[in-house]
This record gives sequence, structure tokens and C-alpha cells, in this order.
Amino acid sequence: MSRLNKTHDARRESFIVAANARDAEFPIQNLPNGIFSTAGAALRAGVAIGDQLVDLAVLEGAGL
Repeated sequence: MSRLNKTHDARRESFIVAANARDAEFPIQNLPNGIFSTAGAALRAGVAIGDQLVDLAVLEGAGL
């Protein structure tokens, strides 16, 4: 059986405070991908973390 790597360690924390709450739906160990949009903008990909959303188009535009 393979072992989980350190990214699955429940003791790891994020700089996003809401992701560290005991009842957080999206802690750093569970980062779901999805499609979202804002008013008047096209659909794009994002990742939920804590109570926030990372817009992957913004990261791509920044060269990350």
C-alpha cells in the first residue's frame, strides 16, 4: 500500500485563515477545482480554498 505524502497531513495549515478552521469544507488537503463566473465575465476555472476562490486565469496571466 502506498503512503500519502505530506500534503495530506491534517496538521498542515494555510495562510488563508478560513481554510484552517476545524469545520472548513475546503482546507488545503481538499482543494476542489470548478468553473465559475462573475457578472458580465466569461466562465473560467478556479480552485476553492477556505471561503475564497483562486481564479486560475489570473494566475496564468501572472505567469504562475
